[in-house]
Amino acid sequence: MYNLIKQLWLITGLILAASFILLMSDREQRIGHAERKAKSLPSIAIMQISSTTLLDAHVAGVLERLREAGYLAADGKNVHIYNPQGDYATANAIAREMVNSPYDILITSSTLAL
Repeated sequence: MYNLIKQLWLITGLILAASFILLMSDREQRIGHAERKAKSLPSIAIMQISSTTLLDAHVAGVLERLREAGYLAADGKNVHIYNPQGDYATANAIAREMVNSPYDILITSSTLAL
């Protein structure tokens, strides 16, 4: 009986040691996953052509859906909202800036903005 207990402790100790080694070897990857997830949010640009009740509600809805889907940072720093206030020359310049910038997602709030 004593030999059986001695063998079980040895086996249990080896299993625990192997488990500890495996957990420690994977620790950096598990901790880094949360950091990478936070850093991997896409940069988003939203353009609305002017401030109207309908377009403001549309942009608010888009932001809410992005938040629900997990694409929006808690502080909202990965989203830039452009609004030329109906000035089409400024809208063209903003559109060029959006296309030439490293945004991952471009969203327009109306056909005119598109």
